[in-house]
Parts: sequence; C-alpha cells; structure tokens
Amino acid sequence: MMTVTVGRVVCRASLVTGGLAFLSACAPETQSAPSSIQANVEVLASDAFEGRLTGTDGIRFAANHIIAELEAFGAEPLPTADGYRLPFQFTGSTI
Repeated sequence: MMTVTVGRVVCRASLVTGGLAFLSACAPETQSAPSSIQANVEVLASDAFEGRLTGTDGIRFAANHIIAELEAFGAEPLPTADGYRLPFQFTGSTI
C-alpha cells in the first residue's frame, strides 16, 4: 500500500495550478477558448499521468505536457534558467 502525504498532494496541486496560471499569463492577446482550457485540465487530471506522484513517470509526463504548452504559446524559459524545469525543495509530511 502506498502512502500519499499531504505535502505531496499540496505540491502536485500547486504545480498544476501554478503551471496553468503561468500558461494563462503567457497567453497571447487572444484568449484561449474555454474548451482548450478544459482540454488541458482533462489531460493533466487523466489516469494516463498515473497520479503525478513526485518522482514518478506520471509527474514527468505532466511536466512534459506543460512544457509543450508553454512552447506552443511561444513562452521562453527564464534567462537564468536552463530550460523550463526549475529545481525546488519541499518538505513532505504524512498523516
């Protein structure tokens, strides 16, 4: 049985929400259609991403999808970053 920690759930939710917020902030003047936004939410929430647990293929699939969307919008990585993936630290906890 796998234990999912609150920290991991919050981290995953924050990554997805932050990624979507970033995508919308980088959008060109013409706004995305609600169906496009819904499609991205459905893709990221799908079982194909295997729950997106930290360190799994699922989280890598989700990150690759978000990066592809950023590139499609014409967004560029931060000038000081080596690509779109930025390292960060977090502390997980269990209940």
